[in-house]
Amino acid sequence: MSNTDLSVAEEDVNRMMEDVIGPLLDLNLDLYEISYILNALVWHIEERKVLESTSNTAEEVLDQIADELHEHYTCDLRMTNYAARLNHILSLIWAIEKYQQVLLMICGMMGAGIKQEIL
Repeated sequence: MSNTDLSVAEEDVNRMMEDVIGPLLDLNLDLYEISYILNALVWHIEERKVLESTSNTAEEVLDQIADELHEHYTCDLRMTNYAARLNHILSLIWAIEKYQQVLLMICGMMGAGIKQEIL
């Protein structure tokens, strides 16, 4: 891996720290919210080529976890207005999805560098 590649990767990691890690810590998420985020990341498959039945299942799961998070906020936590918090959580999910690609690219560059060193 070249120094330029390392510099770009370092910049991406620094941006990820600002866009993902900071908000993640600031939100002080509970287990329901963490579960919502993880499920949303797994089941958000709009841009993937999957069977229609898989797409339908994913949509059902996303609807269900949204309903469960609503129940958690309104019944368990007795929150009447959680819109801003949910907006922060959705922004966090979008940032994580964005950086998934960056991390895969960085891992690919590192893997290519390791492969070349072996050869």
